[in-house]
Amino acid sequence: MKSIIAGLLALLIKATNEGKSREQLPSILDSFLSSHNVAIEKNIVDAGKKDVDSLTEQKIIQQWKLNYGLFCDGASIQPSKKAVLVDDGDLDINLYKGMPIVFINTNNPDCSTSPLTIENHNCGIYSDVCINFPVIEITYKADQLESFSKFTDDEVLHELYGHFIAKKILAGGQLLIKNFSLAAPSQREILKFYIIWAYNLAKNNNETPFDNNSFYLSFLPRIETSKGVALDTLQKLSNWLRKLYQDNIINIISYEDLVSIKGEISSDKHPGIANYKEKLGLEMWVGNVEYVKLAKWIKDFHPFLGLAINKSNEVESSKKFAINFIEVPTINLRDESYFELINPTTKLEEILISNNIFSIKNFRNFPFIIINDDFNDKENIHLVVKYEQYEILISRDHIKPSELFKNAIEEALKSMKPFNALQDVFNVYGHLFPLRIILGKSLKNILTTEIFGTIEKINLKLPILSLQSYLNNFNITYLTTQKGEVVEEDDWFKKTNNDLEIIEYDEVISLYDVLEAEQKKNIDLILNNNLKVILTGINDLKDLDIDNIEHYKRINIELSLENENYEVFGSIITNDNLKSEDFFARFRLFDVNGFSVMIKPFKRSKVDIRTCHILWMIVGNPSKLSVFSPNNRDIQVDFIERSIALNVDDSFYYIKTLPLSKGNIILIDAYYPSTNYEPHSIFKLVEWEDEAINFQIIKSTYNESSLDSSEVQHGENINSLTNIEHSANIILHICILHSDYGSLRIDNHEKECDWDLFGYILTKENLNKKFEEIDKFDSIQNTIGRPFINDDVKFDSDHLSQNRGIVTKVPSEIISYYNDDEPMEKHFPWIDEFGIYEDIELLDITKDMYLDEIGNDIFDETSAHKKVRWGVEQTKLLLEYLKENKEKVRNLRGISSSKSLWMGASQMLHENKYEFTDKQCAIRYKNLRVAIKSGSKSCSSKSEIEEIIGSDLKIKKINKQ
Repeated sequence: MKSIIAGLLALLIKATNEGKSREQLPSILDSFLSSHNVAIEKNIVDAGKKDVDSLTEQKIIQQWKLNYGLFCDGASIQPSKKAVLVDDGDLDINLYKGMPIVFINTNNPDCSTSPLTIENHNCGIYSDVCINFPVIEITYKADQLESFSKFTDDEVLHELYGHFIAKKILAGGQLLIKNFSLAAPSQREILKFYIIWAYNLAKNNNETPFDNNSFYLSFLPRIETSKGVALDTLQKLSNWLRKLYQDNIINIISYEDLVSIKGEISSDKHPGIANYKEKLGLEMWVGNVEYVKLAKWIKDFHPFLGLAINKSNEVESSKKFAINFIEVPTINLRDESYFELINPTTKLEEILISNNIFSIKNFRNFPFIIINDDFNDKENIHLVVKYEQYEILISRDHIKPSELFKNAIEEALKSMKPFNALQDVFNVYGHLFPLRIILGKSLKNILTTEIFGTIEKINLKLPILSLQSYLNNFNITYLTTQKGEVVEEDDWFKKTNNDLEIIEYDEVISLYDVLEAEQKKNIDLILNNNLKVILTGINDLKDLDIDNIEHYKRINIELSLENENYEVFGSIITNDNLKSEDFFARFRLFDVNGFSVMIKPFKRSKVDIRTCHILWMIVGNPSKLSVFSPNNRDIQVDFIERSIALNVDDSFYYIKTLPLSKGNIILIDAYYPSTNYEPHSIFKLVEWEDEAINFQIIKSTYNESSLDSSEVQHGENINSLTNIEHSANIILHICILHSDYGSLRIDNHEKECDWDLFGYILTKENLNKKFEEIDKFDSIQNTIGRPFINDDVKFDSDHLSQNRGIVTKVPSEIISYYNDDEPMEKHFPWIDEFGIYEDIELLDITKDMYLDEIGNDIFDETSAHKKVRWGVEQTKLLLEYLKENKEKVRNLRGISSSKSLWMGASQMLHENKYEFTDKQCAIRYKNLRVAIKSGSKSCSSKSEIEEIIGSDLKIKKINKQ
């Protein structure tokens, strides 16, 4: 209860400092007590509304027994049995303004107890260091009770009224450090850094740049609370201090200005401390070590915040931490003076140099820094005089993106305008981060290249022997500080002895580089110049006029694009979610807010166009359009434009394309470049090859005489339209989509649409039949990996014919046919041509040649570090396992049926301390069978193999032509 009352005290002090009115205090009191499960009678709270000050003070005095005496027993201090003072005295509560107090060698049994200790039954727990963290300071002045003032029985005086009365009380928390004196000096320094850093953060409620979960204190002296709770991680230490200073979970830790019951004045007494060797302030105890300085620099300079370039072209510390540290940075002492001459050639370079970022050559251009590169000061040379005193080094391996930064990036990536959203994130968390920070003093001035003649780039670093002589050569009479103060020649050295400042950010990286691979990949999708699916949508056609033949539909998009440089593809779909063959659509009149669709009938139909929908897709460059839906970002888009001359005698056209493969989706749009006439045709894919498509132009069968007479009125009769279609060149816009998904997500509706509603899917069925046999080879080539035949590998074996290369990859499709009843030639007729044999019989087991695993290379003796070595013991274990599972072996039918068998073999070997993959186990078994088949004398496993496969089964071999 005492800790709750102390928390209430701190809360009321805070509320008063924040300017809360008297009328607000009862509700604050009620809310606080309720949140701490403290029941207060309603009439007390109601009474508090009338006289909150007196009620609160009286409650505090009663709960903490401030009007009672203190009974001291060694390290234990307890309130007396009876009150000494009246409970309506003057109570004064203030936030403690001093430093935490450190006691050295507390409760040492070899030392005498405090002179204030009357009894000595409780000596307390010994610790090398005890730290009191006071939060509030309470003073209470009151008159003595009449019953105490008239009490005369000295024999029971102390038993009833204690030994002392405290005029001042400190409330906060207490930490004990064990075995501190036994730790190494470096361990003591690191522990001091953790403590003072965590204290500064908690007291000021600052965000931490360190990943508390990554710091474990188990290798440091033990820290525990006064209740014996170990704080063995930085997270626990930070949480404890935050509860102390932010949540006000506090207890009485010191009684000061003590007066004995008999009126004698004494010093102070601390609960839990019977004696101590030395008493120090926290800063004095930690001393002037580098890690303590680092804690101060974090507070003063914010060196671990990112660096952001604002709209005024100024570099400033970011608003939030983008980086978490998993190791403490290294601090090195430096004592080096020099000056640099740097000539910026771009606006960005000038901004960075002016803000102490000089390693321009190592700086990667970051896309989210928007700088107007209208640079007119190329003649200026920046002279920078530096005196380096400390160096902070941050290892790239010891930092990672903070959770808040990663979450902000993730939300930005989900945005429909991801580039703008990402730019906002980096504006908050910073664009840059330095891995090396120099502290010291620096002075500056700006010269011109006229002093040196025609010089495009100057980057000199010279040791300062006599700065005065250099300044005279440059005709410089003064320098300026980072704050712009003018420093005369005579006293610039004096100025450098002032407080430290950051004088250089070096080894600067972009915060993009700190992100994890997946997020960087997703950002790259947005930043690259490749075409992508920008937006998709489906709109109804209910508002069309059924009496019209031609229809025009305006499609407005919710988010405006940056420009009109995009393409639209789509189709008409029926109410049954089928691609309509009764109408065709042309997408035209693009602007930043949308586009128009012209819809015409392709043939006579009873379908009501108003029951249909228009399905559309915008394709463009996301970095230039700014809008980029997250729904379909992984789809690769290729776009080609082809011009063809229409032939009246032929409706089939062969078009060269980019490389194609099964599963690609082809979208086609067309128009006549020299006229406003839109083709009354559809473009149907007939077949495809590796880098070509064959399509047919099918002319509309709709009665053109029923078209709107406006075309005739403009002098374009039906015959002339036909002539245009037969004689003009036509421009084709062909979009090729590569997707692993079978459907496209629609942005303006929560649904997906199959690809065949948009265009034509490349399948085995529409593959050119003459090309199909080649495609089979291409398929296995893709499975095996290009090149199919590796001519660079030299291999001397009697099993290889002179005209064959080395098969470097063995596809799983081949292995899966091993136990089929039919020969492999039936399934892979080209297999013999390229030197691939069943059972992998190219391998010579006697020469210790093995496959690493299915799909990996064959290695010779020179690459032993990559080989899988099967010894006698491993092979014996594998065969024993297979004999136990011989029924499964005999019934193998392809990869899917064998997966569990070989995974079980791999697990069995793992349990016996041998590491082989499931594929390696399968290969080993097949190699053994090959060895038996070839009559190898080195194979001693024939009987085991025969038992496994059964006497009625035979090892098959492909007959060579």
